[in-house]
Amino acid sequence: MSIMQPLKLHQLRQPPPLHQHRPNGAPAPVGDTLVVAANAKAIGAVITVDMADSFDGFPYWWTNWNDWYSRIDKMIAAVKARPDITNIDAWEPWNEPDWTWPSASGVPFNEGWVRTYQRIRQSEPNQAIMGPSYSRWDVNWMRSFLGNAKATGTLPQVVSWHELSGWQQVTGNVRAYRALERELGISPRPISINEYAMPSEIDVPSSANHYVAQFEREGVRDAERAFWYEWGTLNGLLHNGRPTASYWMYKWYADQTGNIVKVTPTTSNDGVAAYDPGSRTFSLVFGGQSGDNSIRVDGIGAGLLRDRHPRVRAGLGTHHRRVRGDHAVVEPLHRHRREPHRPGRQPERQRRLPPDDHPEVTGAALETGRRLADERQAGGGPPLSRTMSSGSFQAGKDSAASGCSRPKHARPRLAAQDGGHRAVRQQGTHREVSGAGSPAAAQTSSSAVMPGQTAPACATAF
Repeated sequence: MSIMQPLKLHQLRQPPPLHQHRPNGAPAPVGDTLVVAANAKAIGAVITVDMADSFDGFPYWWTNWNDWYSRIDKMIAAVKARPDITNIDAWEPWNEPDWTWPSASGVPFNEGWVRTYQRIRQSEPNQAIMGPSYSRWDVNWMRSFLGNAKATGTLPQVVSWHELSGWQQVTGNVRAYRALERELGISPRPISINEYAMPSEIDVPSSANHYVAQFEREGVRDAERAFWYEWGTLNGLLHNGRPTASYWMYKWYADQTGNIVKVTPTTSNDGVAAYDPGSRTFSLVFGGQSGDNSIRVDGIGAGLLRDRHPRVRAGLGTHHRRVRGDHAVVEPLHRHRREPHRPGRQPERQRRLPPDDHPEVTGAALETGRRLADERQAGGGPPLSRTMSSGSFQAGKDSAASGCSRPKHARPRLAAQDGGHRAVRQQGTHREVSGAGSPAAAQTSSSAVMPGQTAPACATAF
């Protein structure tokens, strides 16, 4: 529990009560919602119930419709029999139906969705239902699904699909979905990317951090790391109970408070930045490309930065800053080295800014900044929403950040899935990570302020 709390997890995706699923070589079913719920609640997390994991096998070992209906009734009844379980966020009828929906069911998935949705509503009239959870974004699949769901009154309250084909696709796919909602006359739905990052990305912090940055910009409600390997490791964030390199990127991300600011990505680099007006701190987690790099923050008061230097931790490198006019540039003193992660190594602390100053930092394609849900401290609204992805940012040569910080929406949820289904899609045995490692995450905490300034500050990595 203590090692999970710093990550501020908000969303878990788990197998249903009484399930038979044995994931990734596990000798027995693991991750039952009834077992996980108490610990999830203790750290402020809610649960999406992956109902298809009631069956063993992957693709799932379907039986028949009467048995499926009975399973639905029993898993919902099991949760209702536990009044202490109050953190179920959504029921997810099926997982990756584009290739796991059983032909033995005798009906196509769209019809199977209608039957399953209606059965859930017989005993659970109010809880959100999430779907369709396709294995990838396909506008034609989604158009067919949503059109049928709208016609039959079975639209999901949360729309979900998986991003397992590389971080480069995320922004375009989310925008394509929003365009499809408008085309079909469907009110905007929360988006859950409830599996993301392919095996070559999942344990490379910088790669996964590209997902996080895009989830922030595009307003994704929650996102879960894909469960490719062994259970019980927070999807690779822990090894033998100790943090991996990816863990620290998520912790740095979880440490951010205040307002998300705009970050403009370039071909290789991206980041998530935040400014907290209460503590007068600016924090940036960035990366993507190894080698010499600079981070530029515009409009933050050069005079003050000469006295209060930004502090940066990027891999094992050391950085310094120089001031040009009204912006500061953070530069490496040497090229990043691909050295082993040191367990227990902590990021730099944020530094306090003088009172009465109101800096804003910018960064990229984020059209609106989103307030981090500090309300959880005051008990107002749900716990902090964040997106969890195993990613650390790496400094690079060609990324840019620019824009304004404006509090608006709740932040995407830091999330994970563990003890759920499959390691692999075709053979049922887990895949090996094929991607080479890349430099560790970079975090900068700065005391940048702009006395009397109302224009936005800008952060640029290049």
